[in-house]
Amino acid sequence: VLPTDQGGSWPATTSTNLRDALQDLQHDWRIEKAPLRSTLLTFATFGMGSSAYDDDGTTMGKPAKEAFQQLCELGAKPLVSTVGVGDSAVGNRAKRAFVKWEKQVMEKLVEIYVTDDAAANTTKSWGDDNDDDDEQQREPAVMDLEDMGRDNDDNDENEEEADDTGKEMVTPSQAKALKKEGYKLIGSHSAVKLCRWTKHQLRGRGGCYKHTFYGITSYQCMEATPSLACANKCVFCWRHHKNPVGKEWRWKMDDPYQIVDQAVKQHVQMIKETKGIPGVQMDRWKEAHTVRHCALSLVGEPIMYPRIDELLGELHFRNISTFLVTNGQHPAAIDRIRPITQLYVSVDAPTPDSLVAIDRPLFQDAWDRLKTSLKALKVKGQRTVARLTVVKGWNSDEIQGYAQLI
Repeated sequence: VLPTDQGGSWPATTSTNLRDALQDLQHDWRIEKAPLRSTLLTFATFGMGSSAYDDDGTTMGKPAKEAFQQLCELGAKPLVSTVGVGDSAVGNRAKRAFVKWEKQVMEKLVEIYVTDDAAANTTKSWGDDNDDDDEQQREPAVMDLEDMGRDNDDNDENEEEADDTGKEMVTPSQAKALKKEGYKLIGSHSAVKLCRWTKHQLRGRGGCYKHTFYGITSYQCMEATPSLACANKCVFCWRHHKNPVGKEWRWKMDDPYQIVDQAVKQHVQMIKETKGIPGVQMDRWKEAHTVRHCALSLVGEPIMYPRIDELLGELHFRNISTFLVTNGQHPAAIDRIRPITQLYVSVDAPTPDSLVAIDRPLFQDAWDRLKTSLKALKVKGQRTVARLTVVKGWNSDEIQGYAQLI
């Protein structure tokens, strides 16, 4: 089972050892052309990927397809004639594809190793290198990489159409995972969650940086998002990628007034549930029933919501200040939104290569988009922040690059 890295490349993990070993066997002139032909080595390959990253339809599952082709050319025997490919970007398609592939593999293993007659035939055909007829029968034809896994895609076509009916952003499995972590889902694409700093200040403890820098009351701050989808899959994201991904809006769209109204109600309900927590100060608990600030930074990309400007207007109408965080992949949306209390752009890397490695963006021009977003901050005429994300082991040695970028 092999994952797919940026651009269809092999991931920089132990799987590269397999790639290097296969290439060495293929190009080593000291050994026979198909050194695995005389062995009893059998294999099956399954590739994981995301169609959200696959603009031209050629990169998803590419390492698994390459491994399948190389193993065939080296003389190993495939258990099944196709490569399984799982798409993590479409509902539970990856799980269905894997279960289908696994069933085919298990049926073949049972046929070879459990059924007595099949075992006898297998021993005969694999043990006799001089049997040209058997050789021809068991040596697979080499397929084009683009054709591998196509059977799996075609067979799932009707099932995927069922998944897309209604175009809900969040699948049932994603919703279950988010709810388990304390998210209160709103409509089909929004959520609210009680911030730990809110709970801290309710108990008389310290608040978040917004309290330290600007004096806001953290216990009156609501953390929410109108879009659970994002265009990045950052390595440092503590949301564990339980939310959907996408480059543009392709789902049902809820009314911004309803989102704000339900978010405030859900937030206040969570505040009420903290009454029994030891140490909660009742004066703060009562004041917390009135939301005065909103941090649009929960999960996903808030600015991706097409009606984000109307949502901001509704928050302002309710006298709620707005702190919006964006990853800088939608510069046009930054230009369109009205002035808010504070607008942040997360700068997760100071170079194009490290940005790709850290953010794992869907957009191929992610670096250009980030730079355009930073330029847009200069002309907004409001309070803005370039928030630097420094991750130990990833970009903590590139501080000078941040200084040059800013």
